[in-house]
Amino acid sequence: MHDFTTMDEQDLALVDALQLRPRASWSEVGRILGVDASTVARRWERLDSSGLAWMAAYTLPVDFLTARVEVQCEAGTEEQLARQLAEEPWIYIIDLVTGPYELLLTVAARDAPTLASLVSRRIGRLAEVRATSTSFVLHIYRESGQWLMDALGPDQLRSLRATPDRGTRRADLRFAEHIRQYLDQDPRISVTELSGHTGLSETTLRRRLRALEASEQFSIRCDVAQAPAGWSTIALFKLRVSPAEIDTVGRMIGALTGVRTCYALTGTANLCAQFWLHSQQEILEVEARLDRTFDQLIIVDRTVIHWSYKRLGRVLDPRGVRQRRVPVELGEPDSLTETSLTGDTATEPYLERNGTWGS
Repeated sequence: MHDFTTMDEQDLALVDALQLRPRASWSEVGRILGVDASTVARRWERLDSSGLAWMAAYTLPVDFLTARVEVQCEAGTEEQLARQLAEEPWIYIIDLVTGPYELLLTVAARDAPTLASLVSRRIGRLAEVRATSTSFVLHIYRESGQWLMDALGPDQLRSLRATPDRGTRRADLRFAEHIRQYLDQDPRISVTELSGHTGLSETTLRRRLRALEASEQFSIRCDVAQAPAGWSTIALFKLRVSPAEIDTVGRMIGALTGVRTCYALTGTANLCAQFWLHSQQEILEVEARLDRTFDQLIIVDRTVIHWSYKRLGRVLDPRGVRQRRVPVELGEPDSLTETSLTGDTATEPYLERNGTWGS
């Protein structure tokens, strides 16, 4: 049974600490939080087992392509469609939203032709789908793995950040893919256990893991159920700014309080920002703040995400509590089949090559 109680300040501080240092020892985390290691370990076990918080590992190849797909559905079919699409490993995020479309998908593939084919064949042909609209993500100014809940003090943040800067090295993606399945199932798996799975020595694993943690192409993130953590509203703003100002504005918006993601994209709106808020009333405050801060900014659309159904390989309930894991993978040309969602046997070769999706 899931624990649906709200999270307290110590829970939020622990999540922030693990967001910054996901594989830090419990003794190190406890020292920074001012509690003993066994207390930290027990608290994390409660959060993880109840689905209130969790960790996930994923790779970010240099040449991958990310896109947003807005999906218009037949009336009353959005939950059924979300449930079907959640099994697609190349669909990283599924949001049920308000407005002129019902689902917002974040998808990833090796290249534009592969992504277009996947959207057309694996989404567009479904009976519940009326229309789709795709926009490519051009640059990310803030990604959700950088988001914190401001539950730690300045000294605690300095202690946790006293590590090599991310982005200073290139990851060994072959090694990352080799161990990702183990890290995604248990991001805090011990080096000894990893050695048993991979056949590599513990010394080699420690060195390679340090290199991964310092790279921009591999990430272990700690995530949280937004409603129990106090964030009842997720608002998404599509914005238009001058192309000459987009980098400056994108960085500034990405640094605003409450912003979880901010990125440039193709289309009439060239910038998108997601805010986690404590109430719907704060949406108006965000709009007023954007209007005051940026003279030339136009709000093209605002949307409320009323259910984050899937987030980076985790299926969530309407409160954001984790229900189960669905591994994520980049969309690949050789994995394309006529359909994967209607029971057609054409999906069988994919499953044989890649294993089950919902394990």
